[in-house]
Amino acid sequence: ETTKERVNPHTALKLLEQSDDIITQHVTEKIAIKAGDRGGSETLANIVRKTNCKLGGLNTKASFSEANFEKNFGLSSNTTLYIGLFCTNVIQDIGSMDSSLKVAAWSANVGRVDGQFVSDYWYQRRVEGDSNAILNHSHSEEVIKHILKEWSEKRSQKAPSKIIVFRNGLTQAELEYSQDQEVPHFVEHLKKS
Repeated sequence: ETTKERVNPHTALKLLEQSDDIITQHVTEKIAIKAGDRGGSETLANIVRKTNCKLGGLNTKASFSEANFEKNFGLSSNTTLYIGLFCTNVIQDIGSMDSSLKVAAWSANVGRVDGQFVSDYWYQRRVEGDSNAILNHSHSEEVIKHILKEWSEKRSQKAPSKIIVFRNGLTQAELEYSQDQEVPHFVEHLKKS
């Protein structure tokens, strides 16, 4: 669906999803704002459920108490830092990607506008013996420093009073490994920064 001036972003996203074997969830600015508004808990839960299912997640129910939603998850808050982390499990059959590489990504509410998330990704080598989905510790330290610097420059000079981390792309076994390996390193990186 195109016009002379514009390509429909949803169509373009789905085309790239098919051509590059990437799983996507199209979230427009309007939907993100709605998810962050009071009463947006159902929208946010829907985004989480759809993304979780597409990534093969087993837990397909996310629920938020409406009374505590704004207090605990208010996206317009200058006191709560949200960080999303993801690392792919490369599918060996694709053949178009070096199987020794993984793609990892982050997203955080460090934009100048309330509810604006900034994202980036990187490639990392798979470490022998590590789960496919585990983030490289040295690179995750750089990411944490970068996110906190962005927070301080664009959101608030004060450190966030609360940091909520969404860790995506894990099987149940990888979740346990992540809790044992990634979480302690993540906490250590936060304390250093």
